[in-house]
Amino acid sequence: MVKRFISISLCIMALVALPFIVGCGSGSKEGATQITVEEPGLTGVATCSNCHPIQTGDWKDGGHTNRNDMPTYAIIGAVGSSECRECHDPNNEGSSMNEVLGGNFNSRPVNGCETCHGNGGNHFGLGPIAKYRIAKSDFAGSQFMTCNACHRLLDKTTGAIMPTGQHATNTMQLNHLGTAGSWTGPGGINVKNVTGYAIDPKNNHACSNCHNPHSVKIEINKQWAASRHADKTAAGAWAHYNWSQRADCQRCHTATGYAAFAAKNEAGLPYVAATDAPVKADVNWKPEMLACNGCHTTNYAGGLRNPKAIKADYGAGAVSFQFPDVSNSNICMACHTGRENGDTIKASTGNFTNLGFINSHYLTAGALVFAAGGYEYAGRDYANVSGFRHDDIGIDNYRDTGTQGPCVACHMAYNTDGKKHTFLPVTVERNDPGNVHKITKITSITSSVCVRCHDDMTPEVMEEQRLLRDESLEALAAELNNRGIFFGEAYPYFYTKAFDAAYVEAGLCSKNTAVRNWQLGGTTAFTYNATSKACTPAVGVTGAAGSGKDVMGAAFNFNILEHDPGSFVHNRRYARRLIYDSIDYLDDGILNDSVKATLDGPRHAGKPYQAGAKSWVLSSTGGRR
Repeated sequence: MVKRFISISLCIMALVALPFIVGCGSGSKEGATQITVEEPGLTGVATCSNCHPIQTGDWKDGGHTNRNDMPTYAIIGAVGSSECRECHDPNNEGSSMNEVLGGNFNSRPVNGCETCHGNGGNHFGLGPIAKYRIAKSDFAGSQFMTCNACHRLLDKTTGAIMPTGQHATNTMQLNHLGTAGSWTGPGGINVKNVTGYAIDPKNNHACSNCHNPHSVKIEINKQWAASRHADKTAAGAWAHYNWSQRADCQRCHTATGYAAFAAKNEAGLPYVAATDAPVKADVNWKPEMLACNGCHTTNYAGGLRNPKAIKADYGAGAVSFQFPDVSNSNICMACHTGRENGDTIKASTGNFTNLGFINSHYLTAGALVFAAGGYEYAGRDYANVSGFRHDDIGIDNYRDTGTQGPCVACHMAYNTDGKKHTFLPVTVERNDPGNVHKITKITSITSSVCVRCHDDMTPEVMEEQRLLRDESLEALAAELNNRGIFFGEAYPYFYTKAFDAAYVEAGLCSKNTAVRNWQLGGTTAFTYNATSKACTPAVGVTGAAGSGKDVMGAAFNFNILEHDPGSFVHNRRYARRLIYDSIDYLDDGILNDSVKATLDGPRHAGKPYQAGAKSWVLSSTGGRR
């Protein structure tokens, strides 16, 4: 009798416990009897939420719950069309959402956990559940195949691009294909724009690299899409060349290249582009913008990469600069320190009577903050003075700026408009689409960091400083022009006459010939080569021996500041000193503090920039007098 009572009790307990076993329990992991479920059943979101509260929380707040009750979806739910329900509530869960969502959600079409992950009846103690409902194919991984089942970027059988007339596919095709058209060869491409982020369907995280699949919110993605990290134009960093054929450049011009570089740095291993660049040469390669998986590990929710303190290589190992460890800002420093610096020119063994311009590269804010990157004239002091503290921002919570380093602190962490993934501490106007670096006007400040040290900082004050910097560069440009060196917004940037974008070479070699002789008073003779269809340089007048490096250095300083639109903020004292010393050398070939007299002289008198240049360059805290 006792034995029978115990047996009945155990049966009752098992029946009572069964729902919990299906949802989260340990099931029949022990004992002789194994439960076999041939066709797993649906458990519903309510059961899944018992063990996955974080994911459920994201899901509750996302688009897959249809919380806004979009009319089209409501009609679909009422009609019950099987064709529509394949993507809008395939498991008919809308009628049971009250418990999970809290409110009257009856008959509202939703996509629950099992829409993407498959039926949960075999989950946990009773067996595994597929991570994604649809298996991988020959052209895509299982995550992409599962998302693609409804979002339909590619044909699920062939992998071909779906016709643009298909339901709800246009946005996906515009933003996710990354097609760049045909390349003109190893150099550039013949299109103005790419279509979007180049998704790799075979990647195990093809969609979650950039999206939280549970919440499906895209606010951060929209911010990123408006940033320069997502620039789709051929003038931008990602589609200007076929980077698959430029291994040295991939570490900063492709997301996968940057990830490879950061991983090597974090491991304390040297990054060798020839062997470590991950993107293989391919004429059909699609441009990779710096998306989430560049800075973040694994996927949208991954932690930040940590390339550690950056040691910049400025010239095949012959010249380098060790930057300090700036925490999360190391991520930014890896690419914003330039490819060459002033010491590259000094270390060059080239013939400065017939030598191409040594280019600093662009957006070198990281180098400028730490008073590095420019061409520094012998005998002059360029070190940051005690009053300059921009290199302390984000270090040990200096002035309540946190611990993520200066780049993140100013450009992201303390963003006041909630749009930190635009990566801008200010809002600006840009009226020159041909020059992605040129700012027309600063309209607002979106970083709260500035006022922690500068309580009088306003957009107007910052705009005034920007204009003064520009006027000072105009004065330096005039001195370069006086030496027969003219800046133009086309590589290699310095020409023997004013650059003419409309000029087509037809054998005259009369315009758009690059400066080759950098010595004071030196000239170059150009002759047309009919075979190469180019102007071939030869030394004309030799010029003053030994002056070439200092002259190119002045051009280098103009170039590095012109291509960092925020240099007046990043390190205005360093910028002033580079401009001052460049003018000081160019005006008479001697460093003799003649800048004031030169700016008051006939080359600058009455020019619109004169007063601003004098005010900024001759500042006692920046220039020298």
